Amino acid sequence: MERQVCAYCRVEMAGGRTCDFCFEEGAQLNGLLVASIYEKKSLLAKCLHNFKYNGQLDYGNTLIVLMNKFLLETEFNWGKITICPIPIFPEKQRSRGFNQCEILANGINIPGERSNLLKRISYHKAQMTLSGEARLANVKGVFEYNGENFPEKLEKVLLVDDVATTLATLEEAALTLRGAGVKEVYGLVLARENFEIETNRL
Repeated sequence: MERQVCAYCRVEMAGGRTCDFCFEEGAQLNGLLVASIYEKKSLLAKCLHNFKYNGQLDYGNTLIVLMNKFLLETEFNWGKITICPIPIFPEKQRSRGFNQCEILANGINIPGERSNLLKRISYHKAQMTLSGEARLANVKGVFEYNGENFPEKLEKVLLVDDVATTLATLEEAALTLRGAGVKEVYGLVLARENFEIETNRL
């Protein structure tokens, strides 16, 4: 997407950075980069469904190409950054055979160490089945920091997820990382649902 905005209030911001007002109001993400708009029944949605739920990994490669094209056209000072995929519940990963976010994180053309800094410690309902405040409550306390073996505190982390809607999952992940001492937390998603029409932070 050419137009990047504050993930919370939608004011246009270079590199998808969070505006000062939203950050002061408690936003956990320093910024969010969104590669595409998510629309149900779109070609992207079908590719993601076949990749994520049907295990057709070739579709994952197609989605990585889309993300890399977006990143190539995006100005962002990555600096020294650690790239962390959003984890899924271990039982779900064993059943599925992979974590789609990890595949995306490993495929994107961003210099930086890949690390599973987070682990999911409880199983909650799938976010896509919920809406609004229910999504926020659904992910409370689901992550635990898993980066104790790092020799030094991490300055900057990029969270990679497939689709974002209310930011509940990314916010909870960022909150966990900040609690572990990470100074800056950014997000990168393949797509954001209702990206242009949402007007309120949920």
